[in-house]
Amino acid sequence: MSEIRQIIQHHWALSETITPAYGAIVMGSGIVASGLYLNGKIVLSLIVLVFACIAWVTLASLFCYRWIKQRERIKHEAINPPALTGVAGTAVLGTNFVNYKWLPVGIFLLILALLLWLYVLPKVLKNLKRRTVGVSFLLTVSTEALANLFAALYIALRIEVLLYFSILLFVLGLIFYVRVIIHFDFHEIFHGHGDHWVIGGALAISSLTIGKITLAISQTVNFSSALEFFKIFAVFMWAITMFWLPILLFAEIWNIRIEYDIRRWSTVFPLGMYAASSFSVGKDVLNVPMILQFAHYWVYVGLFAWCVGMIVMLKHDWLILYEG
Repeated sequence: MSEIRQIIQHHWALSETITPAYGAIVMGSGIVASGLYLNGKIVLSLIVLVFACIAWVTLASLFCYRWIKQRERIKHEAINPPALTGVAGTAVLGTNFVNYKWLPVGIFLLILALLLWLYVLPKVLKNLKRRTVGVSFLLTVSTEALANLFAALYIALRIEVLLYFSILLFVLGLIFYVRVIIHFDFHEIFHGHGDHWVIGGALAISSLTIGKITLAISQTVNFSSALEFFKIFAVFMWAITMFWLPILLFAEIWNIRIEYDIRRWSTVFPLGMYAASSFSVGKDVLNVPMILQFAHYWVYVGLFAWCVGMIVMLKHDWLILYEG
């Protein structure tokens, strides 16, 4: 009995260390699953998606418990950008379900993500520090994740108001990006703990979203006159997204950071997003073999990063649980 009690105490101690930043696990897993789906690797996609769902259910259950028992902690955590990982992770997960035609689940997750976004966003904006860091770009990521889910549901349901919301949120996400990057501490690129990758990831999810919006517009007559503009803008977004990739890779080589940090899941997310956005622009916007070939190979970079992140995290948590 004493051993069981000790294990329970260790699990409880571990749960107390979980912060909103853990939502990046769902973000990273969800986008890697999406990239594998777009690459036609359905079995691998479903395996990663199962892990994303387990992480989401675990974190959602913990959130509900804390909302009942530790509401002041929830209110305190909700004022910081990492709280928006819950929005982004839920929306990315919802998009995966829409991809697999499980529309009721996708709609349910959209409603949850939207409500959480409406609750958290004003608090984060009100308390946003002038000097911004990698996690500050979650303002863009969460908003664009919602926009992408709205666009995906429009393509599936053909309800035009969904497309309007998608375009509105897409523009708002870009506005947030400009706000954050103006005050961004660029030293973070060489000295950050993993979340600095979101400077590229935020643009990548914006590229994914504009690609999905362009595909949606190509299927409606109301915006047909603007289709060429959206195509050009999508390619432009993808180009500036790719601009950051060699810089971020060089910074990793220049200053190798191998210590464990939960913020490394904010590296997995952009790596996966670079593949997903390239599939979107290369296939949905322009049939460009070079972009699609990059996406085809890069999706495995995202999968490798996901595997490393999962193994290192589980090892770290195992040591906490059984070695104190």
